[in-house]
Amino acid sequence: AMSWLDNDAEEAFARYRTALDGAEQLGDLVLRMGGLEGLADCYRRWGRFSDAIHHVETAYRLPLKDGYPDTPTARRAATRRVPLALKLSRWHAELARLPEARRWIEEAQRWANDSASRWHRAALADGEADLLFWEGDKTGAHARAAEAVELAQQLHDPAILTRARTTMCLVHLEYGELGVAAQEILMVR
Repeated sequence: AMSWLDNDAEEAFARYRTALDGAEQLGDLVLRMGGLEGLADCYRRWGRFSDAIHHVETAYRLPLKDGYPDTPTARRAATRRVPLALKLSRWHAELARLPEARRWIEEAQRWANDSASRWHRAALADGEADLLFWEGDKTGAHARAAEAVELAQQLHDPAILTRARTTMCLVHLEYGELGVAAQEILMVR
């Protein structure tokens, strides 16, 4: 993960591959989930969407497999299904596959409702704002992004806050409101 943070995708890929290989040798489905997601992020960074989507879909299905452990760590890992579904929604939207993107938002919604996590609600609001923008519903996108901003501020989550403010900026740009768009994006810093 540190390689990823250092923007060294090749090194991150090698480390995630090693982690995934080890998880598979051990039969550890929880570690396998993390390795698959890490590889998917690298593939996405390189524009290899089909590989990225395949890896995230595989990780998403792991908690449903027979033999998935029922431990506190495994249950926490299974809650990754919300951000995994949100990634799939974003990536399908970027590929103009809006029905698939909507399907994954609905999956994220289902799991977020089950978890009752405020972070999941914030991430879902942000993800849905992004999809609404791609679908052309600028008013809905702005409303959901504003909700995500409020929740992200409460949670002190800079990643969600950045994405949600970026969506709000894009909405303002679409409306030709350059000054408001600039204010929104400058608040990201």
